[in-house]
Parts: sequence; C-alpha cells; structure tokens
Amino acid sequence: MKRNFTLVLFILIAIMQLANAKTILNKCAPKPINKKSNSFSRKRLMGNPYQDNKIYFYLLSKATTDTAYTYNGVWCESVFDSTFLSTSDNPGNQQDLNIGFGFGEDLSVLINNSNWQIRCWNLPTPKDTINLDLVRPQLLTDYQLQIDASGYTAHGVTAYLYDNYTKKLTKLDSLTTNINFTPNIDSAATFQNRFSVVFKSNSLPIKNISLNTLLKNNAVQINWNTSGESNVANFSLEKSVDGTHYNTINTIAAKNISTATYSYTDNSATTGTVYYRIKATSNTGATTYSSVSAINKAVTTNSFGVYPNPVRGNVLSLKLTNIVSGSYTISIYSTLGQKVSSQQLQHNGGTASYNLSLNNNLASGLYKLSIVSATDKKAVYETSLVIKK
Repeated sequence: MKRNFTLVLFILIAIMQLANAKTILNKCAPKPINKKSNSFSRKRLMGNPYQDNKIYFYLLSKATTDTAYTYNGVWCESVFDSTFLSTSDNPGNQQDLNIGFGFGEDLSVLINNSNWQIRCWNLPTPKDTINLDLVRPQLLTDYQLQIDASGYTAHGVTAYLYDNYTKKLTKLDSLTTNINFTPNIDSAATFQNRFSVVFKSNSLPIKNISLNTLLKNNAVQINWNTSGESNVANFSLEKSVDGTHYNTINTIAAKNISTATYSYTDNSATTGTVYYRIKATSNTGATTYSSVSAINKAVTTNSFGVYPNPVRGNVLSLKLTNIVSGSYTISIYSTLGQKVSSQQLQHNGGTASYNLSLNNNLASGLYKLSIVSATDKKAVYETSLVIKK
C-alpha cells in the first residue's frame, strides 16, 4: 500500500510540474486582445531586440459550434539577424527558447528532432528551410495557421510557406497569411511536419548595395554605391531613431548602369544614434535592402564668439561653433543705435574662425555687435563690444 501511495504521489507531482512548465511557457506567449479576435498584443520576449526582423506563427482553432477561428495560445517564432547562428547550426543563441511539454496541441520550430518556441537564425539564404511541427491536434477541429511576416526584412531573400500536403507555395509578405486546414488524425501528413518556410532569391536585378554615412557640418552625409543595376525603379532612403521602425526620408530614381553612386544629406538628424538603410525597388515591385549604417550625432553646443574683447587695433576675430551654413550679416552699432559698420560673411557650416576688418574711423568706446542670418533676417547673436585705440 505504501509503495502504491508513493507511486501515485510521484505521478501527481510530475503532472503538476508539467502543468507548471506549460503555464510558464504560455506566460511568454502573445495573448489575444479578446478570444474572438485575430489581433494580438505581442510582447518583447526575453529581451530580444530584433522584433522587426522576424516571422510569427500562430495556431487558431474553430470547434464545430464556432463561427470564427480563435487564438488558442499556441505559437512560435523565428528571429533573423547576422549575429545569430545559421539555419544549419544547432541552437545556441541567447534568445532561443525550447518548447515545454503540454497536454494539447503544440506548434514549434523543429530542428534535429528538437522543438523550439523561439528560434534565432542568421539572415537566411535561398537554400534555407525552417520546418514547423504540429503535434496532438484535436479531433473534429478546424485549424488556421496564421503567419505574420510584416516585420520580415532579410536583405533580398523572400520567404514562402510550403504546404507539403497540398504542394502549395504561398509568398509571405507584409500581410498576414492565413492557411485553413483540418487534420486527419489517421494521417500525420495532414498536420505533422506539413508546413515549412522556404527562402528564395528576390527577382530584383541588383548585385550589391554598399552604404556608408558621414557626419559633416552637423548634418549626416549618406552615400551608397551599387553594382549590377538593371530594371530597378528607385532607391528609398529610410531612417530610424531606434533601429527598429524606419521612415522614408527621400526617394531617388535608379540610374540602371553597371556601377552607380548616390548621395543625400540629412540636415534634420537628431542628437544620438541614427540608423539608415536603402530599399531598392524594381519595376516589378520586388524589393531588397542594404545593410544598416548607424551614426552617432553627439550633443553639441551651437555658439558664436568674438575675441579679443576689448579690441585693440582694427582686426576682430569671430568664431562660429557648429553653425549651419549660410550667409550672415555682421553689424556694429553705437550706443545711440546708429549702424557704424556692416559686412557679409559666407559660412560653409560647422566650426570655423574668421578675421574681420574694422572701420578705421571707429572711436574708442562701447558698441553692440549683431549677427543676422540672411535666411530668415533674424538676429542669431548679439554682444557688447569694447574698442580701444
């Protein structure tokens, strides 16, 4: 009796541990906004910063009494970045998460008979394949595999979902892809190892995009070179302040020659790290991206300065620090407000010093020096100036 009691207790503890493992795993899962909705609130998992270069997989189900598919908490994802291991390597990245044991159906990424809920890969090549594994489907249940590839950008390699049962290939793009299917429990081919993601080269006829950025005169100079252009419609320069969300700031028509050079100056770059990338679009709509170039625009002080002050002689030195390029008018006024001297200065931008010649007829005394921008006719600097002969 004691032995039987011990065995029962052991089984109960094991069941509780398995249930707890499932609970912990599901806490990481993106939860639906409501049970009848196909819209999800996605979390940043395990501190993974690569949220916009990934593909999500969700499993939805519809019982015979339901009118719509509902999210049942089963999901997995694949993350892509050049710092991760390749698709042929064993798991070993920091963000990888092995799937826990459950009692219902489970959806996972399958690698060497090991199941993974979060799997990080290197940027895919046209020969790579990611296999999905669905186990323990429910009887008399219609399922929907939902694939969200809206954030997938992998440098010229297009992702497709391959259905090994129907032999159908579906391109994964910015829209959510829904695949409805009903498993036949007597045939594992109708669900287990049925779906995989395969990668193919984009049809974009361009061999290479080389991007570099340079901080110049308090602005960012963006240059990119291409090789093998043919049938390319345009290049879009995209900018991000967080390395994740990008906005187009300029579009340039393609030259479609064997080698080409393009450039653009971003005068609105904010302080801190700014990220840039180039999106190439062909005449058929195919797109590919360059690598990302990051540049740090440090906090700087914009200032004007005059020296020596008091001025002895007829030469005044003017220093401009991190000032935008443009034409400036430097004027000197008497204490009565009369303009006694005026001259133009053409500044090329950034930091520079200039020597200004003063009117020999200016008597010793107190004056006001004013610098006015020719762009908006507003004073950008004013200071008292003492002249001593």
